[in-house]
Amino acid sequence: MMNYTRILRIATVIAAFILFTVSSCKKEAEVIATIDNYTAESLINQANDQYTALNYTEGNDSTPYYAVNDGMPELYTLTETDMDSAGYKRAFEEKRFFTCMKKLTLTDSQEHMLRRAIRAYELCKHADMLAHKEAYAKLLLKTENARKEYIAQLKNGTITKAQFETKMKDLKSSFETGLKLIKDTYAKRLAACCEIFVRKVKEILTNDQWKAFLDCYK
Repeated sequence: MMNYTRILRIATVIAAFILFTVSSCKKEAEVIATIDNYTAESLINQANDQYTALNYTEGNDSTPYYAVNDGMPELYTLTETDMDSAGYKRAFEEKRFFTCMKKLTLTDSQEHMLRRAIRAYELCKHADMLAHKEAYAKLLLKTENARKEYIAQLKNGTITKAQFETKMKDLKSSFETGLKLIKDTYAKRLAACCEIFVRKVKEILTNDQWKAFLDCYK
């Protein structure tokens, strides 16, 4: 009876140890997966935040409204031609994404896979990028025509300086409303394409290359 009880206790201890070990390994794996996912998602979210932010140069009586890359973050503007001899191989002012990639000393196979990933990414976002640019160009033209009209009215005395400033304030509000509408329209689809691309890039690179790329690019 005593031997049976002792065996039962030993078996219980062993089972508890195995359960603890499995549970610990599972939790560690979950933590690692969370870190990996967050690392990839941080780059995706960063690009999305940059896109949805209303970053632009405000127009005044001497300067037109302007937004770098039509209000697009660099990560959204990548195209296959950026990897061509004029963009990826030679030393010139290139997109930071490729500056960081070149520091990794990619193999020929990795460069080939990266090109394919960028090509797929470009196709995925092409329609929305084009629509965004067209909508932004129309908004910019409308805003610029209004800005020039207000300047002309100020110069010929049709409106006072105070009235000009009020009109310019209203123009800024109108521009921001229009820009926000454009970005709200395309944000989700562009972010979805970006996510597919970023996760593909992560698969192409080794863990050390991926970490080095993030340290450089983020």
